[in-house]
Amino acid sequence: MNGMAMSMGPLPYLHFTDGDALWFAAWTPTSHGAIAGTCMALALLAILERLLAAVYGILNAEWNRRSHMAHEADNQSESMPFSGMEGSSSSLQLTTKASNRCRLPFISAHDIHRGTVFLVQSSVGYALMLAVMTWNASYIISVILGLGIGEALFGRFVTTTGPHI
Repeated sequence: MNGMAMSMGPLPYLHFTDGDALWFAAWTPTSHGAIAGTCMALALLAILERLLAAVYGILNAEWNRRSHMAHEADNQSESMPFSGMEGSSSSLQLTTKASNRCRLPFISAHDIHRGTVFLVQSSVGYALMLAVMTWNASYIISVILGLGIGEALFGRFVTTTGPHI
């Protein structure tokens, strides 16, 4: 070896140069057109991430509503009639306060789908994170713009209790 053989790795600083592999070696844009196409793909992926967050929020609100309805129906069937004191003809429904505070039941039709949507949303989020970790400023700007556009389009559907990556 001549002593000068160094392998060129990813640049550890913010840059606009070409040749950064995105997720795998086959996707390494080297021309301006390829970089522009990669940036558009990243922006669309970021918009998709916000769309998935909105879908998760909408579905989660509906599933919670249905779970509460099922839970309330169970509580209504568990309530007991209670006779008043000494000849009172009024009848009260006695429900336990503790049952109203318990967690909603596992409903596989809801919870498996909730997990699947979250899995896809998290995967897209991690893919975007890996793109940003290349330190390519074009990629970073594309992801930020895509997230901003996606939030403007779909942000009103995202609940505050759901995942908001």
